[in-house]
Amino acid sequence: MKRFFVATIISIIALVSLGACGEKAAPPPSATVPPTATPPPTADFSNLAPTHFERGQLLFGTRDYQDAEARFSEAIRLDPNFSAAYVQRALIRIRLGLVDEAIADADRALELEPGNAGAFDAKGLALFNQGLAEDAIRQFDLAIQADGAFADAYNNRGTAYSGLGQPEVALDDFATAISLDETYAEAYNNRGTAYLNLQQPEAALSDFNRAIELLPGYTEAHNNRGAAYFSLGNLEQAIIDFDEALRLDPESGETLLYRGAARAQLGIYQGAVEDLTAALRIGVDDAEAHAQRALAYTGLELDDEAESDFEQAVTLGVDAATLRSAITEAKSNR
Repeated sequence: MKRFFVATIISIIALVSLGACGEKAAPPPSATVPPTATPPPTADFSNLAPTHFERGQLLFGTRDYQDAEARFSEAIRLDPNFSAAYVQRALIRIRLGLVDEAIADADRALELEPGNAGAFDAKGLALFNQGLAEDAIRQFDLAIQADGAFADAYNNRGTAYSGLGQPEVALDDFATAISLDETYAEAYNNRGTAYLNLQQPEAALSDFNRAIELLPGYTEAHNNRGAAYFSLGNLEQAIIDFDEALRLDPESGETLLYRGAARAQLGIYQGAVEDLTAALRIGVDDAEAHAQRALAYTGLELDDEAESDFEQAVTLGVDAATLRSAITEAKSNR
């Protein structure tokens, strides 16, 4: 049966670990002149900034983004010249959808420390999230020029090239990231996605296996490995991975769409309808979900519902002749 989607799951933002800035020395106390009382020394709290910075990194690692941002902001309040804190807050703000603020943080870090590779990388990520992939690549180029062993920058540049529809170029960057860090699960996942987009599911499967081995419970990798199995026609194994991805993230519309399509092809029509209806509720790829649900309804002999989904799918851009042919074939197999 004709399937109507291509797996294109892209990228995860990597946490950049940067060293804390040095502590400032406290000023000496003022000299005393008896009998006038001497004021206490001026307090210098900048030495507390690294403590807040380190706590922010821990919170970032547990995805407690709001509290992590508060910790980095406190580190900056205590030490306004703490360039690494600006970089980390920029990365957090990208996750929180505060992209303009993230760019401002990255720019401030570069004012304080020109050539800061992490700041170039963070700015590139923010620009990529604004849909400016070419501008993002220029920032990743600068990050790599500043630090040729910066695995995150290669991974993120590869993601931007994938976003521009250049997976063959992206492969080189993901390979470099992996050569710099053989435990880089996200880079394996992203390279696997590039292989999927190049119609090389066997190579993709190998990378997704490695990503999951390195990072058990990696939702995106389970979803993508399911897509690779789907491309290889191993629908049962694909559903096992989709099940795991949905256990980890029950609201993944992309995974619901994929599992619904796999169930429809296996004749699990009611389950397919449930998955595709849930995917439509979340709002993921409406055209594809309507097309797949039309096929599932056809399998259930609910032709009126199938026709309604057919019309909606075609309105949203699915080729009418191709989908009609698939529905006719599904009817013949009832």
